[in-house]
Amino acid sequence: MSDGFTTEQPLLVQLLVKRGVIKSDDLNVVRETMARSTGSVEEILTNANIVTEDDIARAYSEELGMPLAELSGPLSADKELAELIGETVCRENNFVPISRQGNTIKVAIANPIDLRAFERIQLSAGLIPKPVIATFSMISDALGEVFGTRDIVKEIASEEKAQAPDQSKEKNEDESVEEIVNLDKPVPKGRDSQVIRLVNHILFSAVESKASDIHIEPFEKAVKVRFRIDGDMSEISPPPKAMYVPMVSRLKILAKM
Repeated sequence: MSDGFTTEQPLLVQLLVKRGVIKSDDLNVVRETMARSTGSVEEILTNANIVTEDDIARAYSEELGMPLAELSGPLSADKELAELIGETVCRENNFVPISRQGNTIKVAIANPIDLRAFERIQLSAGLIPKPVIATFSMISDALGEVFGTRDIVKEIASEEKAQAPDQSKEKNEDESVEEIVNLDKPVPKGRDSQVIRLVNHILFSAVESKASDIHIEPFEKAVKVRFRIDGDMSEISPPPKAMYVPMVSRLKILAKM
């Protein structure tokens, strides 16, 4: 395998190859996995069991010269700072504030090469961030202690409601019929990321809970998503009715891959 192929990979993959965590002979598998998956590089690699979260945290820490959080213990978040910055900013950028000293804020972060995250921290807190590397799971657990259990479906439903067009502009009859029957129609721009996140969350939750079936049922004013687990049906938070067709379209695409 040529060195050129390696340097074309995301920085994290390059760091893991350099450390020997990912072997050069495995790069084809990594490339194929990333091509058929969505989400961050970190999520793709860990969900596919190519590397562990600890591998990623240690690679970032040692290669970038940033301190590493104690991986065997939980993070202790500063609730006041977290609430000041806001749940959405913390969760979207995978960090949790730990402490404040003068005009700096110590944050545990999972992806230290995302410069936009540091910009958002500084804008939201008005403080200069000092990063400590932690795993995604550690940060998720710490944010859960501060803000409660995360409900991805409710988050996406809130986003969809906020972005919904003026409901007074009724679709004509032809447009309504087309939306119902044409599942091959591309997902409208602006909703793509929400649909991908929603479908990924549903599939991941089903696997995590060892569900044998996923039932997505449209009703007049809502959509129900239920998992069959050990013969019993378990319902999760309902996604917006308007996302039913895009969800099914996305699932059809994944089924063909």
